[in-house]
Amino acid sequence: MRATALILALTIAIPSLAQDSTNGDVNIFDSINIELVDLQELGQQVNERLIGEEIRLSLEDAIALALSNNADIQIVEFERSIAGSNIDSARGIFDPLLAANIRHVDNTSPPSPTEAAFGGFTENINIKQSAYQLSLGGLLPWW
Repeated sequence: MRATALILALTIAIPSLAQDSTNGDVNIFDSINIELVDLQELGQQVNERLIGEEIRLSLEDAIALALSNNADIQIVEFERSIAGSNIDSARGIFDPLLAANIRHVDNTSPPSPTEAAFGGFTENINIKQSAYQLSLGGLLPWW
């Protein structure tokens, strides 16, 4: 006796297609389609689509194809790339650091009462300062 598995397939159309033309209400039962599907037949159809042509390969070609499609080998190659990037990142601590800083102050202020009384200053006092700094730093690998 051969047992056949069947499945009930429901397909529901877009509700806007099943609208009643008189009052615009949606009738969901007009858009439901019920079918029985033979799973064994469906499986055979899937197998027929998946099974392609037979091709002949030499042993070397078969090994090369297996190695090129091996996910473990691809992961190891990716990990090697990550390790190389980590080494470059660690060497970055020895990159030189060049910094520049410029500061300029231009200040005008009236004389204080003490300066006006004892120093004879009557005009505003102008103060101008400029500071420039250039530095080269970083860690040296041999120290």
